[in-house]
Amino acid sequence: AAASGAPDVFGLGPGILLGLAVAYLGQGSIHAARRRNAVDVRAEEAALDAGDPAAIRRVHMRGIGRDALRALIVTAVGLLGALALRTMPPIGVRGSALLQLVSLGAAIGVASLGAARVAGSGVGRVWLAAGLTLGLAWVILR
Repeated sequence: AAASGAPDVFGLGPGILLGLAVAYLGQGSIHAARRRNAVDVRAEEAALDAGDPAAIRRVHMRGIGRDALRALIVTAVGLLGALALRTMPPIGVRGSALLQLVSLGAAIGVASLGAARVAGSGVGRVWLAAGLTLGLAWVILR
């Protein structure tokens, strides 16, 4: 919300959308960095298997460099996006409400999928369902 410079809740929707875009960029870039790290390890496989300290150092330092560059790019995109967001005219009440509802729906969906994935299958899912049921009952009966 602060990124948009809009008063009250009118900047919440655009701020959330910017945050989601930067998070998506961060997620994609970390996968790309991991793939590149794996290629780097495979290229140095013989030297690493032999325990060559120079090869270990090279692979490690290149990985750190890639991650630092990735973090710099993601941060720069986020800051430039925030600057661009400040130059845009603020959205109205209806647009703000719509963006907040969409953001809430996305958050509930992500939280649900994350909880189901962490719970696993079998007993974990039973405990998840029990917790959700009891939590919902508590909210309704309160």
